[in-house]
Amino acid sequence: MRRSDVRSQVELCLLQFDGKRYDIDAFVLMPNHVHALIKPALGYDLSTLLQRIKGVSANHCNKLLGCKSTFWMDESYDHIVRDVKELAAFRNYIAGNRTKAGLEPDEYSLQFQSILMP
Repeated sequence: MRRSDVRSQVELCLLQFDGKRYDIDAFVLMPNHVHALIKPALGYDLSTLLQRIKGVSANHCNKLLGCKSTFWMDESYDHIVRDVKELAAFRNYIAGNRTKAGLEPDEYSLQFQSILMP
């Protein structure tokens, strides 16, 4: 995701069903991975949602890159946020990840909506 057009495509795919099938509280796009706080809507399963986001974005990005290689790793790190303290810790991690990696502020997408808890 070092290319801006690839990052834009991943962001579009991530946000496509925000507010419908899931709610995104925060996310950051990094050069080779994504951190996101996602709350599935009732009737939706997180692993299925992630599978679909990854599948659609991989297809679009591989077209942009002119290849058919594996774009995402099969695994994801899922964690249930149990309270406001944990939510704050994950938000802080997401917010600081880009800076910690030495990336420019406008280089990679960072978005906070704070919809999950105050």
